[in-house]
Amino acid sequence: MASLPAEPSWDALHARTASEIALRESLAFVSRWLAPSARILEVGCGGGALAAALIAAGHSLIALDADPERVAEARARGVDARVAEFPKLDTGVVAGFDAVLFTHSLHHVHALDEAVRLARELLRAGGVLLIEDFTWDELPAKTAAWAYAHFDSQREKLQLGPRAWRHEGDPLATWRKHFVEHHLHGAAALRTALAAQFEIASSEPVPYFFRYACMSLGDSPGGREIAEEFLRDERARIARGEIAALGWQIVAR
Repeated sequence: MASLPAEPSWDALHARTASEIALRESLAFVSRWLAPSARILEVGCGGGALAAALIAAGHSLIALDADPERVAEARARGVDARVAEFPKLDTGVVAGFDAVLFTHSLHHVHALDEAVRLARELLRAGGVLLIEDFTWDELPAKTAAWAYAHFDSQREKLQLGPRAWRHEGDPLATWRKHFVEHHLHGAAALRTALAAQFEIASSEPVPYFFRYACMSLGDSPGGREIAEEFLRDERARIARGEIAALGWQIVAR
């Protein structure tokens, strides 16, 4: 762990909207493991919110995403964003990064083993692989039942559509079916791919359901307070053992 981590940006830590709460949590995790002025490669940058916050904190960063529209959004934020479907690289990316970052993206990468191997090749000696993901395939039935019931009870407050968070008889079966149909890698596959190339320095379960609330509320008025409350409640339930933590933060060397 770096002894002098760079400070996250003030705006991202002090969220003004629901969407910024998810950003704040990701930024806090990543920043703990970065030395000042780190050279970073972010794979799956989306619209570039996290990349822009890291640049504001003094880091240099190249961001990749397969979606040209999201890359355009990131560029509008001042990010050096490039269209690439990792692990395919035709972007002039040169090895020697202090950190390679996957936030909510590694489970989407089709060539998982190749992607993890390339991430290792792109890191300098002593560099870190930082992953924020979720263990969708290991969710206990009790937690799945809680999630569907809780979101349904908060439907109006969370501004959910009529079909969102509806289950077809069995909450866990409905949950699993969604991710299987989208061909997402599960936690076991991620562990196997990482173990072949890296030593795991840290693996922590963290809240994740709140991110769905943040996505739904976005920048809506009053959304920040609702999302903050949701995060506090989820964290407290995890601490009491009532539900399992869906989120997963991994640091690999």
